[in-house]
Amino acid sequence: MTLRRPDNLNLSNWRAHPQSKWSFQHVTEILPTAAIKTTSELKAESLTNDLNGLNDLSFSLKERELENAPLAALLEESWTDAFIVTHNGKTAGSWQAQHTDVSNPHLLFSVSKSITAAVAGILEDNGLLDCTAPVSAYLDIPPHSAYADCTVQHVLDMAVALAFEENYTGGAHEYTQYRIASGWNPVNQTEPVQGLRDFIFPLAKNHDEHGHEFRYRSPNSDLLGMILASAGRRSFEALMSELLWTPMEATTDAYITLDYYGEARTAGGICTTISDLTRLGQLICDNGRSPSGNQVLSSRWISDILHGGNREAWRKGDLAYVLPEGNYRNKWYQLGNQDNAVCAMGIHGQYLYINPKRNVVISRVACQPLPVDDPVEGALLKAMTNIAEQFG
Repeated sequence: MTLRRPDNLNLSNWRAHPQSKWSFQHVTEILPTAAIKTTSELKAESLTNDLNGLNDLSFSLKERELENAPLAALLEESWTDAFIVTHNGKTAGSWQAQHTDVSNPHLLFSVSKSITAAVAGILEDNGLLDCTAPVSAYLDIPPHSAYADCTVQHVLDMAVALAFEENYTGGAHEYTQYRIASGWNPVNQTEPVQGLRDFIFPLAKNHDEHGHEFRYRSPNSDLLGMILASAGRRSFEALMSELLWTPMEATTDAYITLDYYGEARTAGGICTTISDLTRLGQLICDNGRSPSGNQVLSSRWISDILHGGNREAWRKGDLAYVLPEGNYRNKWYQLGNQDNAVCAMGIHGQYLYINPKRNVVISRVACQPLPVDDPVEGALLKAMTNIAEQFG
């Protein structure tokens, strides 16, 4: 079933449900975007609704009145758009909603952060980025800014002492201004139009020191994209195309949303097909090598994602209740289990789950009505862990 564009869709409601069932798959028709090109001649595998033996597993989600339900029911009741499980690089199960066209790039929200960090890793391996350097080595940061005395690694690890609150639903004025600066909300016609740089650079420091505490703040990740563009001397979309998307043999061009001045929204604006999202996960499972054996990401960078980071800063942080044994490194979540699994996560239900020990990748794109839904997301993380454990 192909959905048509909702008649009432606009910048005020495009992220709301049910408009999001269409809009998350058609972002290029709503917002300014830039293409992230691939020159690969590989074709995406077709996706079939066949979960194989995975559908014999049972899952519960009491908030949706599910008890010992099959995987397909969990996916349907949690507003999943599409879902893929691979083992050793081969599809072990897949599912898609009737309204989903998996050939369309889907908005990834904050999974974009993890992809952006992969570009940072490649630049560092190429000697173009020093993560121990101050942000001011790459950007003209004002002296009163929180970013004036922090390092690139602080930005990568969400360890900037930033006086900014991440508030998706509370109507906080500062977060609304951030959305406007991103180009994601309508502008206030009575005020000058800010871009991401105008909004982010002046953000103040809080009472703490950088590096002491994990604080999930999305402006850090938009700033990271600006750092990478400066270090690589070209736009972020050009860097991602040249260093990551083409070398990893992505099958379809990706896209990234732009602010009113053409700045890439690297914190949340990347759109890809679920097939290419899965391919990125397999790249990490394969220690940075593409399907043809090209070394795209270094083993050093991947090892740092899996094992690095400041656990004490995580324990003090604002998401430790979600993953008590977890950590956060280079914009990837370490889940803290015995398999050293990691995950990229985005609001409204976007996931890229990677278990390198079992060589399992699980990708999910979704249109959950709430930006953050702890019961649903807790059930899904548990489900993905249980699925991975089915494979040796």
